[in-house]
Amino acid sequence: MKKRTKVAVVLLIVALIASSGVYLYFARSSHAGTTTLGIQCIDSSPPQCAHAYLRYADLSGDELSGGNFTGADLRNVNFEQADLENATLYGANLSNTNFTDADLTGANLNGTQYNNAIYCDTIMPDGSVNYLDCSQ
Repeated sequence: MKKRTKVAVVLLIVALIASSGVYLYFARSSHAGTTTLGIQCIDSSPPQCAHAYLRYADLSGDELSGGNFTGADLRNVNFEQADLENATLYGANLSNTNFTDADLTGANLNGTQYNNAIYCDTIMPDGSVNYLDCSQ
């Protein structure tokens, strides 16, 4: 098969997967240091997204409780109104992430990077509510 045909087939497959509502993510292999494409991260229950590359994903309102996001790149992700109860976010990069009205009850945030993350009416892991970034 010619290279141009292979690229067209891959693009068609990716378009079909994307139109089906399945989330795509990139995950780094811990052994080879390469990047691979997967399609089952968010759709599994609970989500299994350890080391996933989900930058700029819109996960607003999603049911993600108990999910594993260990070491994931979650920069600029929209978690507005998402349920992240008991999720594991250990070592994840949460910079510029929107947690407005999200539920983080019992979530593991140890070792996370959270520069400029937005917390407004956010239920924190200890059950307290964070209003830090709410507009007046």
